[in-house]
Amino acid sequence: MAMNTWRSARGARGAQSNCVKLLLPLVVATVFAGAVWDPANSAPSDLSGWKGGIIRRGADGKIIRDADAFDPLEKLTKGRKKTGIGSGFFITPGGHLLTNHHVINGCKLITVETPSNQAGKAELLDIWEGVDLALLKSTLTPVGVAAFQAEAHPAAGAPLAAVGYPTKTLPPINPKYIPATYGKKLGDRHPWFSMKGEVFPGNSGGPAINEAGHIAGVVVAKVNAPKMKEKTGKLVTDLSFAIRLDAVRQFLGRNKVKVTTADKNSSPLAQKARFAHAKKFVARIGCWK
Repeated sequence: MAMNTWRSARGARGAQSNCVKLLLPLVVATVFAGAVWDPANSAPSDLSGWKGGIIRRGADGKIIRDADAFDPLEKLTKGRKKTGIGSGFFITPGGHLLTNHHVINGCKLITVETPSNQAGKAELLDIWEGVDLALLKSTLTPVGVAAFQAEAHPAAGAPLAAVGYPTKTLPPINPKYIPATYGKKLGDRHPWFSMKGEVFPGNSGGPAINEAGHIAGVVVAKVNAPKMKEKTGKLVTDLSFAIRLDAVRQFLGRNKVKVTTADKNSSPLAQKARFAHAKKFVARIGCWK
């Protein structure tokens, strides 16, 4: 997990850049980085005698070793090392995705994997470093695309959820659902808002969705608990941050990327249905050197 690795904006509005810089000592980026990841790390430890194939989940949800299966990233990533894992989500049928800038910063190769076992590479189209956004274009045709909520921001205390690939110990094979609630804007000109909910390394760049399963923001960081305790005397672990939709729309507008906006009167979904819906557009983003 990268700590305090944020940089000031090169292409961002000055006021927003300064706001983000003031917050930096108190936040931790939520991308998983470190040792080279091997799929076996998420599988049972006894892999003796297994020479090829992939690690995947069977129909019953259990992790299995499929020696006859083809790993679509094997040839693409041959000779490279995976140095980070984050999350992202599809926003157009043509394969555009959003994620955080810090997820793909410095990557020689960017890969995209979906819960439906699609995998391929992605091209970096644009970044907004000060807000921490990146626009990708993948070679994949997504199963589904995200719709953005019509409202500029959620109502106070509104239920939200972070969907992505959080890593507590080992990188997950499937996406996870983390309940949260909307906190507040960090100022009228600040591009982030707060959430009450504990995200983890690997959640970076994933969607923060509302009760109808629509995009309410882009997960970006969590509170730096030791720094916060040093500053306030309180231990806070469940304070997270996401990028506001007005900043996201501004970024997409300058790239002329059109997204779907949901109906204001969309009905709430049960949690299971909401998560199933999000799985159609969420993706794991891999950074390779």
